[in-house]
Amino acid sequence: MLAVSGDQPSVQRNACIRKAKGEIVYFLDNDSEVHAGNITHAVSLFQKDERIAVVGGPAEPKESDTAIQKVFSFCLCSPFGAGPVRSRYHAEGDVRETTDRELILCNLLVRKKVLDTVGVFNEAFYPNEENELMDRIRDAGYALYYHPRVAVRRSPRTDMRSFVKMLLNYGRGRFQQFIHAPRILNVMFFIPLGFVLYLASLAALPFATVLSPYALIYLAPLGLYALFLTAAAFSALPSIRKLSFSILAVPFVFFAIHAGYGVGIIWGFIRLFRKRKMSAHFKIRTVKAFSR
Repeated sequence: MLAVSGDQPSVQRNACIRKAKGEIVYFLDNDSEVHAGNITHAVSLFQKDERIAVVGGPAEPKESDTAIQKVFSFCLCSPFGAGPVRSRYHAEGDVRETTDRELILCNLLVRKKVLDTVGVFNEAFYPNEENELMDRIRDAGYALYYHPRVAVRRSPRTDMRSFVKMLLNYGRGRFQQFIHAPRILNVMFFIPLGFVLYLASLAALPFATVLSPYALIYLAPLGLYALFLTAAAFSALPSIRKLSFSILAVPFVFFAIHAGYGVGIIWGFIRLFRKRKMSAHFKIRTVKAFSR
C-alpha cells in the first residue's frame, strides 16, 4: 500500500502507479474510510469480464459530519443539486455499466494492465484528471462499472468557502477536459454556465423596463428556477429537520452548486490565456507491504 502527498495530484498518482505491482490499482483519498467488502465485490466484478477496466462506487457522508456538512451532502445527493453525478455521493440503483459521471477518484479501482495500455493520468489536468482518463479507457473499448456496495465514507467540505472553492475547481476542470477532448455528452455540464450568463444578463436590464411585458417573459426562467429551488429545499425537511437553523442554508447551497460550477467554467476559459508554470513536489511512502 502506497501513500503519497504533494502539490500535483496527477503527477504524484502517476508516480504511485509506476511503483504499483498488483493487478488492480485502488485509488483512495487520505480521508476515505473503506467498507470491508469493497475489494471482494470489485474483484468479483472484474473476474466476470476482462472488458471491465474500472469499478467504483459512492463516497458517502460520515455519521460524525457537522450540520452544514450534512446540508452539503443532502444537496449533492439531490437530483436538483447534482443531477447525473449524484450517484457519486450515495448508493443508488444496481450494479451497472456507467460513465465517468457516476464514478469518483477517492473510491476507484482500475486494472493495472489497462493503465499500461491506455496511459496514466494527464499531468496537465487537475481536477477532472480521472474523467479524462476514464474517457480514454472507454474509447479503447473497455467498460466502467458502478457498484453501489463498493463504497467509502468521506466527509464533504467543512464550510461554505471551501465548498464553493471546490465547485469552482470542478467547473474549471470540466472546461479544461472539454477543450482537450470535446464530447457531445459533456455539453450538459455547461448548463450552469448558461444559468450564470442569464443571471448576469438580468443585471443589465434597465430598472424602468423590469415590469414591462417583455421583461416579465424574460424573467420567467428565474421564476421557474425559484419554484424548483423552493420545492427542492422543502424536500430536505424530512432528512435534516433536526439540524436546526442549518436547514435555512439549503437554498443557498443549491444556488452555490449551480452558480459556482458555472463561474468555474468561466474561470477555466480565462485560464486558457494565462501561462502557468508547473512544478511537482511529492513524497511516496510504503504504508504496508503485501506478500503474494
